Amino acid sequence: MKFILQLSKKNDHIWYSYQNRSDTPLPTYTIIMSSKEQTEKMSITATEIDRQYNDKPIVTLCEVEAYGECSEGYWGLLCTNKCAKECSTNCHIENGQCNTICLGNSDLPVCQAECALGQWGINCKERCSNVCHKSSCNRISGICDQGCLGYSDPPTCRFICSHGRWGINCSQTCSHECLNSSCNASTGHCDKGCLGYSNPPLCNLTCSSGQWGVNCSQTCSERCYNSSCYRTNGVCDQGCLGYNDPPQCNSTCFNGLWGLNCSQTCPEKCLNSSCLATSGECDQGFLGYSKGMILV
Repeated sequence: MKFILQLSKKNDHIWYSYQNRSDTPLPTYTIIMSSKEQTEKMSITATEIDRQYNDKPIVTLCEVEAYGECSEGYWGLLCTNKCAKECSTNCHIENGQCNTICLGNSDLPVCQAECALGQWGINCKERCSNVCHKSSCNRISGICDQGCLGYSDPPTCRFICSHGRWGINCSQTCSHECLNSSCNASTGHCDKGCLGYSNPPLCNLTCSSGQWGVNCSQTCSERCYNSSCYRTNGVCDQGCLGYNDPPQCNSTCFNGLWGLNCSQTCPEKCLNSSCLATSGECDQGFLGYSKGMILV
C-alpha cells in the first residue's frame, strides 16, 4: 500500500507532503522534518491499493503519533499563547509553565512568587548592587529603579557623586562640618575628618573653647584674647592680647601700650613707660616700686 501524508496551515494551505513509494509496507514509518512552520491539520491518504483485497483506497492505522515544537516564547496546541515574561524566552508547550528558569521570580515552574527585596534575575539568584538605594532593584533587569545611592545617573548608577555631594542620586550636599566639604557619597559621613568639630566621622561635637581645626586638634594662639578663636580657621574671634591688628594678631603693641588690641596704656610710673603687652606688668621696673609690681 502506498500513501501520502500532508501537513496544512490555515485555510488548508499544504506546506509539507510525504509520499510512500515503496511497494513493501513497513511496520513503522518515521517521518522527520526540521521546518518550524505552524501546522493546523495533518492528513494521511492512500494512493494505491491491492485490488485483490478491496476496490476502495482505505488506510488502516494502528497508531499515529505527531510531535512538534512551538517557536521560542510560545506554547499551546496552536502555539498562539505567549510564554509569561517571567519565563524569559521559553516554557512548556503543554501548559505554559516555565521549564528551566524563572526571571524575576523564585518558584519554578509556576513563577508567580516575585523575588524578595534585594534579589533579582534567574530564579532570584542575583543580589541587587549596593549602589542601588535601599539595595532595591528591578527584579528582572537588576537596574536601580528606585534610584542610586552615592551615584548620580539612575538607573544604571555608574558615576559616583562629584566632590561635596552625596545621597540618593547625589541630591544632598556634604555638611560644612566636614573637612574640605568632603564626605562619604553613600552615608554623608565626614570620612576625611571634621573641621571645627570632633567625633569623626559624625562630627557632631563642636570644639571646646581654645581648640580649632581638623577634629579640634589645634590650640588657639596665645595671642588671641581669652585664648578664643574661630574653630574652623584659628583666627582670633574676640580680638588680640598684646597685639594690635585683629583678627590676625601679628603686630605687637607699640611701646607704652598693652592689653586687648593694645587699647591699654602702661602705668605712668613704669620705667620708660614700658610694660608687658599681655599683662601690663612693668617689665623694666619703675620709680619707687620693686620691679615686677603692677600699678593700678
